[in-house]
Amino acid sequence: MQANWWNEPLKLFSVKKGINKKNFHCVVGVDGGEHNKEYLAAERFLGSFALPEDKVDELDAVCDLSSWPDQQRYHIATMSAKSWWSKVDDYGRYHSPLTNLSKSVRKYLSCNGRGVVGFDFANFQPALLTRQKINEISDYENEKYCSLCSRGEIYEYMAEQCPRYESRDEAKTDFLTMLNKTNESMRKMELFKTFQVSFPRYADTVLKIKEDLHFAMTKFLQWHETQIIFGEMVREFMTKSKSPFFTVHDSVYSAKTEKQILKDVLTKKIIDYDLPTRVREEECLITTPPPINVGMKVNNNYQSTLI
Repeated sequence: MQANWWNEPLKLFSVKKGINKKNFHCVVGVDGGEHNKEYLAAERFLGSFALPEDKVDELDAVCDLSSWPDQQRYHIATMSAKSWWSKVDDYGRYHSPLTNLSKSVRKYLSCNGRGVVGFDFANFQPALLTRQKINEISDYENEKYCSLCSRGEIYEYMAEQCPRYESRDEAKTDFLTMLNKTNESMRKMELFKTFQVSFPRYADTVLKIKEDLHFAMTKFLQWHETQIIFGEMVREFMTKSKSPFFTVHDSVYSAKTEKQILKDVLTKKIIDYDLPTRVREEECLITTPPPINVGMKVNNNYQSTLI
């Protein structure tokens, strides 16, 4: 056995071997709360989704482009081994092997051999701030903020207003960081100072939510996300379709045949909740492969976790 395996990069490769039986490690029955039925439905469909065996080299290259390449390879191998698990965290977010896949890998998923389609909400976390009615916000400020969020342009706007940012993605990263920092640290951020100038009452709302504990913002955002996704969207989708689905926080995926139903349900929830956002389709590839058998290789030696 080589002593330096831990320092060697992992590599995906195809293994011609039968797939193990599904092995569920589910805790939603304990932590599911009021959405337990919907969580259990999501778990029931996990095995319906697979990655294409004939795209292993392509997936390996996709992993190389991620921030944590070997971690993505591990998640792919775990999912492909059908080692399914699911849990609900303290804020109601649902987690499974599918939530661990990067967006670039999720593009390759198929649903029982059919193409997959996914939708999410543009600028969802900024939009959720409108659910907190702590401060009276002027019509002008509210209309400006909601208009930007509805068009999915709040991060672009902040990047334009704050000279230190060269791209929308940089502004987005700091905006989400800003929401979860302590107020003391947040006040020092150039982005927050810019946010205060552009949206003073919304900035006050952010400060107020985190006044006692900065984790209160995480609880606020994820609680509302859970109510909308599992308490509303998933419940209604299940009344209109029997198709498998899975969620990745504020994103929902299903078979491509259900595209219009899924989009209509998400659009309806935007109207019901009066949320300043829009439904955005996530790009997915159309594949019809056999189930994938994926393992990991290190220095031409097979790990014991192979399928």
